[in-house]
Amino acid sequence: MSRSLPASTSLRRAGAAAALVIAAAVSASACGAGSDAATSQVRPDNATADLNGIHVANIQLVVDQNVPGKVAVTGSIVNGSKSADTLTGISISGASGAPVKLSGGSIATPKQQLVRIGGKGNPSAIATTDTVTEGDFEKVTFTFQNAGSVSLNAGTKYATGGLAGEGPTAAPTHAASTASPGATPTGSATATAGATSGATATAGATPSSTATR
Repeated sequence: MSRSLPASTSLRRAGAAAALVIAAAVSASACGAGSDAATSQVRPDNATADLNGIHVANIQLVVDQNVPGKVAVTGSIVNGSKSADTLTGISISGASGAPVKLSGGSIATPKQQLVRIGGKGNPSAIATTDTVTEGDFEKVTFTFQNAGSVSLNAGTKYATGGLAGEGPTAAPTHAASTASPGATPTGSATATAGATSGATATAGATPSSTATR
């Protein structure tokens, strides 16, 4: 005959499961930074926070000298609660109030699972600002749909060593205009006398019957 476990036993098992997930988050974040990196040392006073079953761990701000004006937020989120939640926003106090852009607009945090932010194949969180630089410590606030908001102090590092690949990516390059800036106006330029100001190739062009072809 099967017997139901006492409530206290079930709670202990649930707590143990959550603890294992959190331990995995800490280990993954530390390994990602390299064995000699300062981030391999867990510092709960400035890199970790808890909120209603949500564990935010090893958060760092990463900048890249080749991508100025951008800051990436990296780290781990463990949802140890009994229900799924969603990260709806991140803000950085020293970023002049600039919002952090989350990939997809928000990041799902399934119950009893670990979610990595930053790095190849993971959700990204990028802020556009030039006021956060290497060596700075900034107040970073995470806002969840159900759990609420929690803040912590995160250090800023360059995207080198163990953090290579976790920094902000360069903005996509827009396709250049088909008109060459140095192109010589052709005979058809006479038909553009009423063109809008956006047509830079013909701005100020003087109609001429002898235009070079």
